[in-house]
Amino acid sequence: MSVAVARRSDQSAEIPANTLRLVRFTAGGGAFALPLDRVPEVVQLDKSAARPARGWASMWPRDRQPMPVADLAFVLGLTTARDSAARAVLLNDRSGAVAYGLAVDDVPVAITVAPDELQALPASVCPPGQTVLAASVVREADVLLVLDADALIARLAPSVVRGADGRVTELRPLVRRSMDTARLAPAPGAGRAPGPPRQDERVILLAPVEPADGSAGFQPAVPIAWVREVRASEPAHTLPESPPAILGLLAWRGYCLPVLDLAWRLTGIPGQGVGEPGARLLIVGPPAGDPLGVLLVSGVRGLVNLAPPAPGQPALSLPETLDAGLLTAWTAARDGTSLALLAPAALFA
Repeated sequence: MSVAVARRSDQSAEIPANTLRLVRFTAGGGAFALPLDRVPEVVQLDKSAARPARGWASMWPRDRQPMPVADLAFVLGLTTARDSAARAVLLNDRSGAVAYGLAVDDVPVAITVAPDELQALPASVCPPGQTVLAASVVREADVLLVLDADALIARLAPSVVRGADGRVTELRPLVRRSMDTARLAPAPGAGRAPGPPRQDERVILLAPVEPADGSAGFQPAVPIAWVREVRASEPAHTLPESPPAILGLLAWRGYCLPVLDLAWRLTGIPGQGVGEPGARLLIVGPPAGDPLGVLLVSGVRGLVNLAPPAPGQPALSLPETLDAGLLTAWTAARDGTSLALLAPAALFA
């Protein structure tokens, strides 16, 4: 038997006309939502039923025509917990016909969201046309990801074979989405050599990183004017289908910001994990404008003023694996080691 979408006990019976209605649920450790007008029902699944094919949770009987139900966590490339997926949200296509079900981990609830609460996800980590994510909603420290119903249907459709009468005749295994080999795009100006720092440029020094080619390590630095806050590391919210250097999302002062493993972005090798001793988060953004993102670094060394190299000082060689477009300067630190002055905007480009 199907059930109605659960309602929060504190919801008002009167909903302002300019608000959006969403159905909220969890899957694979993340919080997600779909527009309420695309979710006609929530159904109870038989947890003991065998999976019809990889990535599918069930064939739920609806109007004498079995309805394919996909494991949403599997579709998103997240960790799946089949035993907890006792319910499924049914999904309408654009015509209003029920097309698929999505197995989720808890009882969905209806929530209301003001239009100005919806935030676009950065195209650098969620490329349009390559993701099923539509937007995010931030409420205090919570991040809710709104799914694109049409993109979900388009992803499921190739694995469903239907007969002339529209009935499902075969479910083929779903292809698990993986971004393990994905990389953020090369920064603009990747082929140019970074110049010297400006006179008395004030920067925040970060812990050294080691290049992937085995060459000597270097010390990254960020212009202090671009740093909004330095804080202790904390777990990031789930962001499926993002490049591996993007560890998730952080809610900060009403913004939904991608968390970037800086060492991974610079060298291709994962850096210190979130929550490890000494790890810090740097919220960065242009001096005038909205914050851009969050850098996970293994440590912060302090503030210094950089100066151009002395006349006749030999140029330092740049590691071949380091994308020069991510830097605004490549110079020597006070201890003689190489220092990379980062271009924060390029890191998230």
